[in-house]
Amino acid sequence: MNTQNYSKEAIKTRMYRHAMNYWGVKKVENLDPLVKLLLEALSSELFGLSHEIEDSHNRMLDKIANMLTPDTLVHVHPAHGICHALPNDTAKAEITRDTGFFANLPFGKDRQKGKLSLYPVKNTVLYNGDVRKLICSGDIYKLDATMTKELVYRAPLNMAGLYNHTIWIGIKMDERIQKLENLPFYFEMPFRENRQSLYSLLAYSKWSFCGMPLSIQHGLPEEEESDNPETLFSMCNIEQEIEHDILTSYSNQFVRIASPLQMDVKLKSVLPEEIMEHYPASLFEDSEPLFWFRVKFPSNFTPDCLDELKVCMNAIIVQNKRLKHFISKVNDLTAVIPLPTGEEEHFYSVASVSDIMDRKYTEIPYGGKGERSNTYVIRRGGCERMNSREVKEYLYRVLDLLQDRGAFIASLERDTFSSEIQEMDSLLNHMERMIKDIQSATGSLSYLLVDLSEKAEMLYVDYYTSNCEAANDLPVGTSLMQLEDSSLKRDSIFMLTTTRGGKSIPISANRFDMYKYALTTRDRIVTKTDILNFCRKELGKHLQNIRIEHGTMVSSRPHEGLVRSIDIYLTLRKDEERDLDFMVEDLENRLSSRSLDRFNYRIFIEKAG
Repeated sequence: MNTQNYSKEAIKTRMYRHAMNYWGVKKVENLDPLVKLLLEALSSELFGLSHEIEDSHNRMLDKIANMLTPDTLVHVHPAHGICHALPNDTAKAEITRDTGFFANLPFGKDRQKGKLSLYPVKNTVLYNGDVRKLICSGDIYKLDATMTKELVYRAPLNMAGLYNHTIWIGIKMDERIQKLENLPFYFEMPFRENRQSLYSLLAYSKWSFCGMPLSIQHGLPEEEESDNPETLFSMCNIEQEIEHDILTSYSNQFVRIASPLQMDVKLKSVLPEEIMEHYPASLFEDSEPLFWFRVKFPSNFTPDCLDELKVCMNAIIVQNKRLKHFISKVNDLTAVIPLPTGEEEHFYSVASVSDIMDRKYTEIPYGGKGERSNTYVIRRGGCERMNSREVKEYLYRVLDLLQDRGAFIASLERDTFSSEIQEMDSLLNHMERMIKDIQSATGSLSYLLVDLSEKAEMLYVDYYTSNCEAANDLPVGTSLMQLEDSSLKRDSIFMLTTTRGGKSIPISANRFDMYKYALTTRDRIVTKTDILNFCRKELGKHLQNIRIEHGTMVSSRPHEGLVRSIDIYLTLRKDEERDLDFMVEDLENRLSSRSLDRFNYRIFIEKAG
């Protein structure tokens, strides 16, 4: 709205001008005082009406944006991280997506039920073995059970400059494992500013095992594709899209050994044979023989980078979600089932729906002809008559009414109703305490609309909830426990990284940015405007200003030299300048996964003025 044309003074001036032209008056002072008073009052009403019209336009636009924004954008995002685990008694163990872990919440967090629930994002094979030693530029490090590096021996002087970009990884493996395929290693440099560019260079490292060159693959293994035609619509599956983004953010930190390995005990040694002559014989005493992998990195990995490098096996990517069970009795042909959530919890996804006859229900498909029975659909809000906030206000009104009437009755015949009045006072006090405990609604409740089959008297619903922001910042080293079975060693389950990325449903002020991004890009970034819309959609209220410039940078790939870059300058609000490293990494990973391969991004944070 143009405030210069629609201000109160501008409206009053235009009305004075029309009145003067109508009556042929030359000066405003010559107008009748009553006319001037009426025009001034009318201008105030028109000014207020113009603001109401503008507000109605904005509300209509927000309503349209809320209706048309895809659910994949307007959805909660669980916190995620990486944990470590070892099999208990077996040589190998497969951790599925249904294997749950839990951790006690740190002090200051919500302590509902005393635990924070975590589930793997993908199926992971664990081996009964782990990294026990690292040799970086000649320095020997020992890794304890918590993957903490401890310097054991400094590199001898005669090794100076010989192995500046080379490390040796010593692993201990269960003797029952005779052959390894697709063995993954997880790399981390938590204190490096440019660690993402270094992680991308892991694909150019050269590996060998006991002098034999190995072929490697960078990233996580791809999921096996199904022949089911409905998998073509997996991009519309909200949970799969969120999990894909989580896997993308960690994928470049994994390296898999593609070559099959024969784990012969004869290949074990205290130190790699090619460098054993540089160390004193006393170092070999009481040392455990290990299997050694030699890794030569590109020149970007300086000796100080290798000193900070952490390597481990059996890393599991996990996300914060809690499995809940709900049983509902239904009578109608179409059932509307609320999916309750606790405090600091938000609905995430449906795991399974079945009835008393053990018939499985599936979500309504995105395509196909004809009607399909035993289906359900998820609705977020709009089905309830009142929420907890309205219930709280209604109970307060009832409480006030009862207190007023009770005071009047007590003034009439206090001796006659003394015991009843005391009982009523205690009930009113108890009711007031209960009302204070009612939590106001933090978001719309989710519902399940089910197309019931015959004789479906009961429905059994399993669904997931997430703590979102409350699950962020779970510290490194936090011990985890399994929810059900004990197939993993209890003291080997702990967090390798801090959890991050948890976000609840965005506020309505950010819905228009999401709708604008979805309408103009279809989740594919090509133009400068697409980048602007994506950053506004991702950062929302945290973003104060953004500008994009073209620049030049040294390529992260070997032998490329200088390449063109897209430099993104972000100005955040002063109260949001925290966890910047994680925020920049996630934003860059999401941008790259939706952009062309030739786009090279650099993100800079500017201080707010």
